[in-house]
Amino acid sequence: MPLSQEEVVDIKTDLRVLKSSISDMSMAQTENTKAQTAVARQISNLLIEMKERDVRDEYLATSVSDIKERQDEFEAFSRPIIVRTKKHHDFRDKVKDGFGSNAGKLLFLVFAACVAYALGIDPSKWKF
Repeated sequence: MPLSQEEVVDIKTDLRVLKSSISDMSMAQTENTKAQTAVARQISNLLIEMKERDVRDEYLATSVSDIKERQDEFEAFSRPIIVRTKKHHDFRDKVKDGFGSNAGKLLFLVFAACVAYALGIDPSKWKF
């Protein structure tokens, strides 16, 4: 059975629509593939960044724990030195306070007289 002119036109129109649809689907598939590739790259970069951050966090955690251990060791080492230094400073403060007291001033005068006598200076000639 031969086809009529209208049927031929309808078939050609349907073929053009089908070709156009296939072409659009092909272009959409290509763009979809590009988009999936871009997403896969972003996910890969994020995973790499997360791994780097995990390594950095682990390093920082070990560094902080090492620093705390060293600080504890230093404090244990320096504690006796600090105690000795504080005792020495307290002693020096007491000596300075002693020089400022009346007994300290009297002791200084006696010491000065002894030094003067040792050097041959006559303290009786001193005038106050």
